[in-house]
Amino acid sequence: MAARTRTQPSGLVAHILDVLGDLGPVECGPFFGGWGLRVHGVFFAMIMREELYFSVDAALRAELIAVGCAPFAYARAGRDIVTEKLYAAPPGCLDDNDELCVWASKAMRVAVDQG
Repeated sequence: MAARTRTQPSGLVAHILDVLGDLGPVECGPFFGGWGLRVHGVFFAMIMREELYFSVDAALRAELIAVGCAPFAYARAGRDIVTEKLYAAPPGCLDDNDELCVWASKAMRVAVDQG
């Protein structure tokens, strides 16, 4: 079976890029079946299965957990894999451009500081 390739971002990806464009030079590219977002060449978020996940440090992880966000997880070889380095964006932030920019700015700072 041939691998499926994506040449065009979804409407959600385009929306996120449009909103985050005011924050700086956000780049988008294929990333493990989804889309990776970078700022100044540093990975800060991904969109997988039409859900946005942010790169986190301990402080941002705690903030996201406090508002009900979960880590990125997937199944592999019959078991669940959970990564504590990526957390889902808060519910509703994709519908509120200002809130999306606030959370994305935090993730960008984390990425640049760790990069």
